[in-house]
Amino acid sequence: MAQLKDTNLQNPTTITFSLTAAQLSTATTLRIGTTLSEAGGRPVITVNGKTLLAAAAPSQKMPSRGFTRGAYRGFGEIYTFVVAGKLKVGGNSISIGCASGTDEAGWIGPSFIYDAVDLY
Repeated sequence: MAQLKDTNLQNPTTITFSLTAAQLSTATTLRIGTTLSEAGGRPVITVNGKTLLAAAAPSQKMPSRGFTRGAYRGFGEIYTFVVAGKLKVGGNSISIGCASGTDEAGWIGPSFIYDAVDLY
């Protein structure tokens, strides 16, 4: 999944799901694994309407536009967000948006590719 800050038709991307009481007791952390990032793009998360602090900028930057030229192996950043106390029994939503430290715009601009989302 590519998340482009300025050009996604739906930015953020929202995941909706239900949790039982048993599942809620163990669902405390959200991890997002990324492969590539452009212009410092990284995930910012909103859980049930509450926005968490944006993740820190990627530690390494791609020297060029990886996903527009077909690269799929980046630096493998893993972002971790504590969601304990923000989820509830029943319906929940997690929105994944793109944050950046730049005002660069355009069809690529700040963006990232993520291929793993894990709630545990």
